[in-house]
Amino acid sequence: MAASRFTSLSEENITQLLNAKDSENTKKSTKQHPLIFESYLKDKNIRNPITAVELAAVLRKFYAEARKKDGQKYSKNSLCSIRFALCRHFKQELNVDITKDVEFNEAN
Repeated sequence: MAASRFTSLSEENITQLLNAKDSENTKKSTKQHPLIFESYLKDKNIRNPITAVELAAVLRKFYAEARKKDGQKYSKNSLCSIRFALCRHFKQELNVDITKDVEFNEAN
């Protein structure tokens, strides 16, 4: 008798698959970019935003003022990468989507 084409997975197995789906580069980037934002907050002496409206205002300035360690501006692709990582971070932390929620239109 041939093996079944479809297997059965527990919820735990499915959760493990979903958590492992991202590449190592994505995982590293997703952890690194929120640290850039945290460094920005610390450097500018800004408290951590706790609402979507506060976050949108801070992100608007962050995108304009963020620089590499050598003082050069980030490329458009780098800023998009940072925004993607921050989006994932803030979806988990504040349950907001900084790329789609209306509050973030001006910041983006």
